[in-house]
Amino acid sequence: MRMLSTVPEWVRPPRPAVVRMEGFLLRLYGRTKSPEVLGAWACLDWLGGWLGEKTRGPLILRGLPTEAAARGDMRVASAIAEGETYPGPAWWDGHAIAVGDRMPVEEWATRIASEYERHYCHGVRVAFGWLLGVVDDPALLAPVRDGEGARISMVDREAYRCHLREIAQLAAGPEVPGDRRRAIPTG
Repeated sequence: MRMLSTVPEWVRPPRPAVVRMEGFLLRLYGRTKSPEVLGAWACLDWLGGWLGEKTRGPLILRGLPTEAAARGDMRVASAIAEGETYPGPAWWDGHAIAVGDRMPVEEWATRIASEYERHYCHGVRVAFGWLLGVVDDPALLAPVRDGEGARISMVDREAYRCHLREIAQLAAGPEVPGDRRRAIPTG
């Protein structure tokens, strides 16, 4: 499996934070099978653009990771996470989501009917919020439920929250000339 080494220019957190976050989320998913963590990891994995124009985003989009696509998926994921009914054309237009990029009504209905999918979409909205600078606290990426739907203990959840914050803080090392997102420490 490929892991990130670079991130697009529109990503707000420092590159080392995003790279380390991807690795941690993948390990956390292995431990919890949380749909929230899977959704968040899918956002970070999409940043690699591994398949060029065929790269699949965390929801329905295909293509290279762009800020506009991330914002669109964040809004769609947020609405699905909240269980909102399929929006009309004005909602899509208001969020600058092109007709060809809109989730089909059948897929939307399937996702809001599934608690697992709604939790997955919560992970997508929080991860894109963090990547876009809308969410300041990476601890919001800590899962609430595991893959079976059981609540994660408060002790474990707090440990995850602390580690998520630590990743973001440790990654904010010294600036590298010419790179606004900082270098990845080699040691």
